[in-house]
Parts: sequence; structure tokens; C-alpha cells
Amino acid sequence: MGVLSQTVDYRVFDADNHYYEPVDLFMRYIDPAYRDRTFTVEERDGGTAVLFRGQPFGFVGGSGNKQRIRPGALRAMLRGETLDEGDEDDSYASDPAARIAMMDRQGIEATLMFPSTGVTIANAIGRDPELRAAHMRAFNRWLSESWTFDYQNRIFSPAVIDLADPEAAVAELDTVLGLGARAIQLLPGPALWSTPDTPGRSPADPVHDGFWTRVNEAGVLVTLHLGNSGYMEHYSTDWGEDPDPDGIRSNDGLGTTSLKGPDGRGKGRSAFQWTMLYRDRPIMDTLAILIYHNLFGRFPNVQVMSVENGAIWVPYLLRAMDNMKGMGRNGPWPNGYVVGKPSEVFRRHVYVSPHHYGEDVAELVDLLGADRVLFGSDFPHAEGMSGIGDYQERTGEFAAKLRRSADVTRQVLRDNGLAVVGL
Repeated sequence: MGVLSQTVDYRVFDADNHYYEPVDLFMRYIDPAYRDRTFTVEERDGGTAVLFRGQPFGFVGGSGNKQRIRPGALRAMLRGETLDEGDEDDSYASDPAARIAMMDRQGIEATLMFPSTGVTIANAIGRDPELRAAHMRAFNRWLSESWTFDYQNRIFSPAVIDLADPEAAVAELDTVLGLGARAIQLLPGPALWSTPDTPGRSPADPVHDGFWTRVNEAGVLVTLHLGNSGYMEHYSTDWGEDPDPDGIRSNDGLGTTSLKGPDGRGKGRSAFQWTMLYRDRPIMDTLAILIYHNLFGRFPNVQVMSVENGAIWVPYLLRAMDNMKGMGRNGPWPNGYVVGKPSEVFRRHVYVSPHHYGEDVAELVDLLGADRVLFGSDFPHAEGMSGIGDYQERTGEFAAKLRRSADVTRQVLRDNGLAVVGL
């Protein structure tokens, strides 16, 4: 039996598209004072290598770099399918005008457009708030000049913000709001990683109240997109696992991982790491701390969206938070007691864009309500949708899996997205 599909006769809103950043972005846009402390580019072994602190860094993509993995390649491999050759021209990955043309052919009205490498750099930089803030400024300078934060009312690129330096975060937020940003992006995880002598912070810690006050006043959407939240490095060794399974710190810089020895280090993430440290834990921890630390009770206009983190964890998290609020009722409540069920707070303040395949999106709509779920394709990443015909077919599959009326289906595939960016 084939996969059920449903005709979608309107243009959709895609909550999860991506661009590819140029490999020399930070060399060109970083403040001069930090130029000797940023990512650099070298020609090496017939290709372009990106280095950080003198060591090759696994930079994703690059403008005009034909070594990129083809859109949908991973999903096709897992499904035993063969991708057609599609377009040779992949300028849509680095040029907004070309992307608009691609969106027209795919049937996309508007989209949220996220980084590819930008979600990995903060963890690579580490516990250096000043340097992290400098890289966020550089990234947003490039973004504002290339894709812009609002391209023709169709491509909305969230500005990247890092909370490690509270004052710098407020200043950068003010800058990007002044440039027209309709959404911002935070990396799931603590605002600053803990060490034995320096504790970490919750993103909802009062030290960040100036930031959240401005978000609350502006009504800007806060997105939490999957990225390298540092869980691999910080928790793997506690379980006897390799803290650098991807070989990022022993990479040849050309996208192929070098093995680090006969003990198997650098051979890739284990099943345990994929399950416990990659995706679900960072987003669950982050949303739970925002709710339990009463962010939404103090800043009621704040709305956040989980993107590309999947959704299989949502039913568990809502039930666990409701149960354990009772267990913790006599314990500390930083920033005030949370009124009502945590699951109800979640439903009022959190949007979820699930994976477009392999998840029960109908169950998610039942749990959160149709107004809290958004379609996303992850185009043009390897695990996302591939070309034009594939995009339209998979969109129809997503619509069929909703098992809802035409009005509700359109709400998830189009209207919710238009609403969150103010269209």
C-alpha cells in the first residue's frame, strides 16, 4: 500500500527552510578586534578548509560550494529511494532572489529561513561570552546584507542571539529589531554552560529580564531551532562515550571525518548519543526551564517555537511537567510560583514544527491544538525534502497524515505560519 497523499491547492508556509552561509563569513564580518580569534579559511588538499583556533572545523556548506550534500539525500537513502538529478544550479541555497524562484516552483508562499552552520558556532567558541557576542553581531551583519530579515514579505530569517553576555544580547536584539527582524533564534540549552567553578544559567534567570522585557514589548517570535547545544561534549564522558563523536576536532576540513585511533573515537555518534544527547534532551530541558522558571508568567506576550526538534517528546514532557509540578510544590520556585498546569502554559506559549515524516502529526494537533502546529520541510538539508515534485508530494503526505478538515489542514500548512510572522 502506498503512502496516502492529499492535494494541496494553495501555497504553504514552510516553518523550516535553510540557507548555506559562505565559508568566509566571519573573516569578512567580524569586528576587526576579533579577527585573529575567528573562523578562517585555507585552501588545503584541493579543497577549502575552515579552521577555528588552528584546528579544522566541520563547517557546513558554503556559498557556491558544490560539495554540499543534495537535498533529501539522507531521507531518500533511509527509504531506499533514488533521487533524480534535479537542478544543477543550487544558487537558491545562497541567494534570496533565486530562492524566491524556487519557492514559487515548490508552492511556498512564505518561510522561516534558518542557518546551517550558524547553529553550531556558539558551542565551538565555548565559554567566552565576549567572543560569542562578537560572532552573533558578525553573523547578523552578514544576514542583514544578504538575505535580510524580511525579504519581500516572503523569506523571514531569524536573527541569531546568544544570551551568554546579557548586555550584549539586549544590544543585539535592539539592533536587529531596528533592522526589521520579525523573529529571533536562540540555541536550545543553558544560557552559559556550567563548569566546576562557574555555574550555568537558565535563559529565564532574572539577569536576562532586560532581554525578555524587550521581546515581550516587541512581540517578536523566539525560535528554538535544533543545533549543537553541547550535550555531546558535556555529557558523553559521564557515560563512557566519546565526547567528540563527529571528529569535529580532528576533521580534515573537507567534510570527511578522520578516525582518531583504534579505540573508535570519531567514528560517529552512538545510538545512545543519538537518543539521549542530540535532539530531544536540549529542547525538553529548555522549554521545561522556561516554564518552571516562570518566564511566561512574568512576560505573558512571549511566544516561542520549536523547529526541527521533532515532536515525539511533546506528550511525555507535558505529562511529566504536570506530574512533577505537584512533587515540587513545596520546593523553590525561582521567579515565582507557576500558576496552572505546565501543559496549559506550554499550549499558550509554545508552537511546534514537527518533522514532516515519521511522526504522528494528528496526535500532536490533538494534544496542542491546530493553532500550535506548523508545517516544516527542512529544505534543502539532506534529511529534508528534495526537489520540486518531491516537495509537493511530501506536502500532500503531511496533509493526509493530519486527518483533519480542509480548514484545519490549511491552518497547519499555511495560516499559522503567516500569523506568527505578522502577515
